[in-house]
Amino acid sequence: MKKEAPINIFAIIFFTALAFALFFNLLGLFPWGIGSFLFKFWPIFLILLVLQLYSRKFPRLTSIGTAVGIGVIISIVFFSLAPINQRVNLLLSSYSSSLIPVRRFLGIDLGKKLTTQEKVERSNYPNPNKREVDISILAGTFNLTDNFEQDHLVVRANYFERFGKPEIISGQADDTLKINLTTQKSLGPIIGGAEDVSYDISIGTTKVPTDLDLDVGAANFFSYFRNLNLESVSMIIGGGNARVYFTKESLPKNHLTLSVGAGSLFLRVPFGTFARIKYHITVGSLIINDQTFYRDGVFTTSNSRIETNPLEISVNVGAGTLIIDSSGEENIY
Repeated sequence: MKKEAPINIFAIIFFTALAFALFFNLLGLFPWGIGSFLFKFWPIFLILLVLQLYSRKFPRLTSIGTAVGIGVIISIVFFSLAPINQRVNLLLSSYSSSLIPVRRFLGIDLGKKLTTQEKVERSNYPNPNKREVDISILAGTFNLTDNFEQDHLVVRANYFERFGKPEIISGQADDTLKINLTTQKSLGPIIGGAEDVSYDISIGTTKVPTDLDLDVGAANFFSYFRNLNLESVSMIIGGGNARVYFTKESLPKNHLTLSVGAGSLFLRVPFGTFARIKYHITVGSLIINDQTFYRDGVFTTSNSRIETNPLEISVNVGAGTLIIDSSGEENIY
């Protein structure tokens, strides 16, 4: 009597997940080529395969290998959820009205669409010597620019009754004005709705030395800084897509920190910018003027203007893409 071979749970889960991944890729829901993305994890899959082959005689080792394999697959899925969510939102936007009963049934109805304008008036903080601006936006789309408005910060928002409402907290201590802008969170956008949330954010009083900290989840945004007196800038992009432009006048004087999870960031700096870029790449890519970089390293641009000190740029990329361009083209759209 033949002994039945044990069921390989890991293999079943792995190939099922791979089939779903390929299916969603064909639908255009994945923003990257699934083949090239999975290929970057080949050492992990090879180790798991070897464990499965040599652990059939040891049930306990088989269970451990299966648990580790499932954990790896779950980690990869969660690692790529952010960019997928953007594509899913675009797909579901055409079915927005039909999804309203679903959100209500789940208790995550977003409510009515609303508009508002919030601001940090200069009259409340007339003469700060420094300004720290923290902006955290979960989802939606927004524009972030500087202008010659007299107020420190102006936000015009389109949002839902129970998702996306902007909230500003401001205060001044030791001649430093601190501004914190956050948006209301909800589970609703998981099944559509984020595409209808938008913000127009303007930073005024451009001569005030400013530290900008931008934390973006799955939002898409466009930013153009013309005259803002920036000391340092930190940008964290989760799964969204961003385009950011600096003129020579607005280029950060001290430090620029860029972190991209599974999304993408296109950064335009002035032609001839002298910069030292220290980068750490997990499975994504860094492109500097059409030259692609992987893993860890330091890259220094040419010092054509004979600058004294380079702009220090720190880069951390997960599974996404960061493009730094200094081609000098003026068209920003």
